[in-house]
Amino acid sequence: MAEKETRDPAIPMVVLGTAHPAKFPDAMEAACGIRPPLPEWLSDLHLRPERVTLLPADQMQVERHILSTSRATREGAAA
Repeated sequence: MAEKETRDPAIPMVVLGTAHPAKFPDAMEAACGIRPPLPEWLSDLHLRPERVTLLPADQMQVERHILSTSRATREGAAA
């Protein structure tokens, strides 16, 4: 198990993330009244590893990281 990193609460944090609506069915149902079903391709979601990348508080480095890991960039959809 990874060592827990301590964080200074005085330093702002930006967290980027995306998820299928079915990952949070309770929140989706509370927000819009519809409980999204978990698609077959996400059936093992709870078994998948969580991925975290710590970056410095530098906009250019964050942008470079997003572009370097973006599927849209790899597939030629991002400019």
